[in-house]
Amino acid sequence: MSLNLPLRPRVVTLAIIRDLFAGRQMARITSYVMMVFTLVPVLAPSLGAGIAWAFGWRAIFLSFAVFSFISITWLLLRQPETLTPENRRPFRPGKLIEGVVAVFSNRHVVVSICVQSLVFGMLFASLLSSQAVFGQVFDQAESFPIWFGLMAAISASSSWLNAQIVVRFGMRNVVKWALLVQAALTALFLLAQLTVWSGEAPLFPIAFLWLTSVFFLAGLGIGNLNAIALEPMGHMAGMAASIVSSTSTIASIALAAPIGQMFDGTMIPLTACSLLLGSAAFLLILAIRDSDGVI
Repeated sequence: MSLNLPLRPRVVTLAIIRDLFAGRQMARITSYVMMVFTLVPVLAPSLGAGIAWAFGWRAIFLSFAVFSFISITWLLLRQPETLTPENRRPFRPGKLIEGVVAVFSNRHVVVSICVQSLVFGMLFASLLSSQAVFGQVFDQAESFPIWFGLMAAISASSSWLNAQIVVRFGMRNVVKWALLVQAALTALFLLAQLTVWSGEAPLFPIAFLWLTSVFFLAGLGIGNLNAIALEPMGHMAGMAASIVSSTSTIASIALAAPIGQMFDGTMIPLTACSLLLGSAAFLLILAIRDSDGVI
């Protein structure tokens, strides 16, 4: 439950943002939200360790209650209801099915879900493999938390960068070029592993930069892809956000789990599969047309 419950505010956050903003402005605001979502997990282990050191490990559970109380109080006092009465849907099976059909009948939403699944698949595969890569390939098991935190901190800057450029260049263009650059970097890294290093461990700084680029891509892509998916779903943003988030997460885990199991003591399986996922995501994003200049 501790892992499941925090996912619900994320969906509600996306729905609230869509109620208040649309298109590129939504992508800009979502980028700032994603930046916080990225940085907080980096700081959370240190905060938890500090609470346990000062007050004992049981205080960590009390801190959950304190943080929840602060969050809900702030929400109740500062955030008015954003869902207009005419867009409220009764909680009935027929209406739920109708909403699901409406979401999956929209081409932009379906393509965005597919691209999100592929991008998350790359990210989750890297997460599943990263500890083994640092520990077994580079003998950096003890310093892995430091390197991982550094990767997450660097990737958070991509959300800030996206917020600065998305209004000018558009969500689709940012995602398209990010995927293209990522695919090119991954292809070069894979080629170097097969030729220059001939299956041996690559240079650690280069491997670290490539792994960081995967995290960086997620920061550039996820906020924009959520905004693309929810752009035509303003009248049912909450349900659409739930469907988009759950479907893309389940699909990405289904993609990432086998990749994680392919680890053979080298980075070649992870790199090759990331290249396939990134290339497929790039081809799919081209299927989204922006005839009216909104996305």
